[in-house]
Amino acid sequence: MRRLLILVFVTILFQAVFGQKQKLGFNLAIGQMYYQTMKSSTSIELQNINGPKVNFDLIVSGKIAFTITDLKDSIYNITASFQQLSSLTKLPFGGDISFTSDKKDEKDTFSNVLNAVIDKPFLIKMATLGKIVEIKDIDSIFEQALEKFPELSLAQKLQFKGQFMQSFGENVFKENLEMVTAIYSNNPVEKGDTWTIKREFESRTK
Repeated sequence: MRRLLILVFVTILFQAVFGQKQKLGFNLAIGQMYYQTMKSSTSIELQNINGPKVNFDLIVSGKIAFTITDLKDSIYNITASFQQLSSLTKLPFGGDISFTSDKKDEKDTFSNVLNAVIDKPFLIKMATLGKIVEIKDIDSIFEQALEKFPELSLAQKLQFKGQFMQSFGENVFKENLEMVTAIYSNNPVEKGDTWTIKREFESRTK
């Protein structure tokens, strides 16, 4: 009888332990470096005044390194940097336009601007659930890169800056990163549970 009672007690204990709901989230190692490769494609339609519509595709890609520097109050402090960046504009009449940070050509100014952004650190604060709390210094990194090219006119700098911000700016970067990281439930869950993640994205069309 005593053995039976012990068996029942152990069975109940295991059910209680393994049946408990668990709080999900990231368990990243301090000092560890992680990488993300991103690629996005956008179809854009332009309407000329009294002219035909022009459609083209914009494809941007990049590789980013993330180093976990600290964890405090369920917030990761992360130092990140771009490792590679590229942009491809596919035109309907041919003559595609491409820029890449890997290209070494003094005449390709925009590729050189992208190269000037590589390995420059910016800061991210991310909750253990994957929600991006703050991103700092991406915009200023690009502005500093543009300052290295005094031969560019103000109009060219504004054009380059606009293109960069639409592809890699802080708001766009936050949205893209959260699509990968903000996947966990706010509440404890158990096997078989489901939950819904809702997000609102800003329009990138200017």
